[in-house]
Amino acid sequence: MCTLPVTYVTNEILEEIFSVFSQVERAVVIICTANVTCWKTFIEIEKQQRDQLHPNIREAPKKLKMEMEAVCHEHYANEARFDEVSRRASENGGTA
Repeated sequence: MCTLPVTYVTNEILEEIFSVFSQVERAVVIICTANVTCWKTFIEIEKQQRDQLHPNIREAPKKLKMEMEAVCHEHYANEARFDEVSRRASENGGTA
């Protein structure tokens, strides 16, 4: 925890401190005029954004798997049609 007074913390210092833990997109020092913490609000906003993002991330592999299965089925259907045309052509002496 930073023990520096709030007046000595800059956006750059805040970014440097938090970048130890993870990549920081943006760091902004906000001084609350009331004697209440702003952290709860920031944590709630971050959680809302994370909750909106996670369903998309969870659904992407499922969607990709369904698309791959559809492509496989289409490939097998095309292969079966090709085999049928080839079989008929060989039965008819080389003409389809």
